[in-house]
Amino acid sequence: MQITDYLQQFGLNKKQAEIYLACLKLGPSKVGNIQKESQIKRTTLYDILSELEKQGLIIHTTKQKTRIYSATSPDKLSELVEQKKTAIQTIMPDLQELFFSIAYRPNVRFYEGNEGIKEIYKETLNCKDKKILQIVSVKDFVEFPGKNFMEWYVKERAKKNITAKAIHPKSGDVYNNFFGINDDALKREVRYMPKSLFSMSMMMIYDNNVVAMSTKKENYGFVIESKEYSTAMRTMFEFLWGLGSKEHN
Repeated sequence: MQITDYLQQFGLNKKQAEIYLACLKLGPSKVGNIQKESQIKRTTLYDILSELEKQGLIIHTTKQKTRIYSATSPDKLSELVEQKKTAIQTIMPDLQELFFSIAYRPNVRFYEGNEGIKEIYKETLNCKDKKILQIVSVKDFVEFPGKNFMEWYVKERAKKNITAKAIHPKSGDVYNNFFGINDDALKREVRYMPKSLFSMSMMMIYDNNVVAMSTKKENYGFVIESKEYSTAMRTMFEFLWGLGSKEHN
C-alpha cells in the first residue's frame, strides 16, 4: 500500500491525502507549489486545503498578501482518530437503541413442505441460548419431515450442546431409547401431559423465536420472531412443565 492509501484509513479521501502528503514533503509552500507536487487542479485545491484546515491538518500564514500553507505534525492524525472514537462512544447508546428497536420488531416467516420444515429445524441449531423448549407429538415429529432427518436433527442438537426440555403426550406416542424419554446423552428432559394438548406436530421456543409446525396432513410451519411473544410463550411452557408428569402411561 502507498502512504496515501494508509492516510485514507484515517478518514481522509484520496485528494485530501495527496495534498496533505504534498504539504508534508514541501514544508511551508505557496498554492502553486502544492498544486505542482500533488497534480490536483487549482480550482479544487483551495477547497481541499480549507477542508484540511478545518481538521487541523493544515495551517496557513500570510506573507506579502500571499498564503503560505504548512502541514501540522502527523500526531494530529492520532488526535483525530481519538476524537472519532470518543464521538462514537458518545452516540453509541443512541445507535444501539435504534438498532434494537428494529432488531426486535416482530417478524413472521412461513414455510411449506418437507424441505421448508427441515429448514426450520436447521435454523434452531443456531440457537444462541443453547436451550430449546418443545411441545411435541413424537409420532408426528418422526413422520414429518421423516425419521432419518429427525434422528440426524436430535443428534446434531446434542452435538452442539443445545438442551431440549420437551413436553410429550402421556400416552399413545413413541417412547424408546431415541425418542420420547429422558436422555442425558441426547441432552433431553421430558414431561408428559394429556394427549388432548397436542393438536399440532411441534411447537418450539428458543431465543426470541416461537416455532409452530402442522402435521403432515396440512404440511406447513411458521416462525414468529418476537421478544414479547416468545417471553409469553416461555412462561406458558414453564407453567405446563410444572403440571407435567415425569412418567408416561
